[in-house]
Amino acid sequence: MSEMDTIELTKEEELYVNILGDFYIDLSEEFEVRKAKLNAGRLLVTSLLKREAIPQCRIDFIKKPIHNLSNSPKSKEQIFEDNGTKGEMIFKDGNFLKYLKYFLYGPDLPMSLISQLKGVCKGHYYSDEFVENAKPIIRTFFKQSNISQKGIATEIYKLCLELGIGQVYSKQLRDSVMKFK
Repeated sequence: MSEMDTIELTKEEELYVNILGDFYIDLSEEFEVRKAKLNAGRLLVTSLLKREAIPQCRIDFIKKPIHNLSNSPKSKEQIFEDNGTKGEMIFKDGNFLKYLKYFLYGPDLPMSLISQLKGVCKGHYYSDEFVENAKPIIRTFFKQSNISQKGIATEIYKLCLELGIGQVYSKQLRDSVMKFK
């Protein structure tokens, strides 16, 4: 399976995804609904990990401190742990659902943009060439979308990692996107 292939779900995993809906917990939802969603999230990620169905670059995004682009020197997993949520309990945390969604579906970008950037990647041997040729495509997308700049930048970073661009160049492109006007 290549890094950007869709994860095939078992019937049981499909049920969990249906319970999760939009991978968001709304405090206005009934307590039992929220509890069911969080449990479904835990069961889903546990099943996916057991089957080794999640691409390694997506797991690394959570586990490796280098991929935390905030000012923290800790991984996203370490931040959960510092807040008192450890082991499988992380999978039951409402804040983990956005990462679970990423585990399943990859970067939250339109397929048209992903396809264009895949094409740029295939056409360039060097990562720095990719970065320079990707910028105008992303800038055009940014101007036409209503996604926040930070949101686009983070998803571009994830996509670059999945394309095998490497962390340094992925971060370089992400930082460039953050500077778009």
